[in-house]
Amino acid sequence: MNEIPRRIRIDKLTPAELAIRDAVLAVEAAGCDPRLTDAVVLLGQAKEKVADFVDGVETPKRERWRITEDWLRENGFKWHQLEGQDRKQWLLWLGSAIRESSFEDLGVEVAEWRDGSWFCWLRSDFAHRYSRFIHVRHLRFVDELAALIEGVTGQEFDASNNLYGSMRKPKDAARLREEDRRTDLLWLRQSRHWREIEKDDSRGQALPEHHEFHEKARGNVTNFEGQHAQFGWIDGRIHAPKKNELVLCAGPDGVSLCFGSWICLKKLRWWMPLPKPPAGDVKHGPAPQEEA
Repeated sequence: MNEIPRRIRIDKLTPAELAIRDAVLAVEAAGCDPRLTDAVVLLGQAKEKVADFVDGVETPKRERWRITEDWLRENGFKWHQLEGQDRKQWLLWLGSAIRESSFEDLGVEVAEWRDGSWFCWLRSDFAHRYSRFIHVRHLRFVDELAALIEGVTGQEFDASNNLYGSMRKPKDAARLREEDRRTDLLWLRQSRHWREIEKDDSRGQALPEHHEFHEKARGNVTNFEGQHAQFGWIDGRIHAPKKNELVLCAGPDGVSLCFGSWICLKKLRWWMPLPKPPAGDVKHGPAPQEEA
């Protein structure tokens, strides 16, 4: 014959369990309101926790998921990676989930460290130009990251509301999902990807760091007007060509091939290095000798 469980017998309850029971009765007598109902539910959960302790019942351990790139990709984060970085930076914008403002007003960015933990920053890009970072702490588990996002936005973390690298309010996310069902957008997503960067839809858009890196790679020289001229590609170099280096350059008289020692920097608009002197019937003078 099965015995009646101790936790449902009033004469077997401990003083702590009796105190919680009395609190439940007092809240129920206070009236009818959703907030009071929530309080009763919480008190019931507290009573069960105390009963588990008294009865020696082990609380099952909750399985914790580690943060991985696959999880970040599946939950709407977008990555970017600059030259010299050995790991990706994963970013989720939160601005659209907080208020009616720019989505770049606030975001959370994470990057993996060598020991398996993840750096976590709060990021703000005002007008897509001014980047500010605040390092929060190191994270390891998904529930830590989700709790941080929920605390900042005041909104439950739901991956279905994370669209185009930005967390949305539920109503805005539903509207965007409806728009995505348009035939022309379906055809666009199913069309051939011509560039490598189009093949990975988890790649983020260009950030201020990318624009800055691009501008530094472009370089500058002094043109014939005595001003700094910006030009398209210079193999990442911002210095003048070597004296015996054959380059393709442009000045007031047009485009030509010449050695670095022949170039008048004051008249130079842009120059581009060549991997080797061109073969064939292109004529140019002998390479000047370096001065001792």
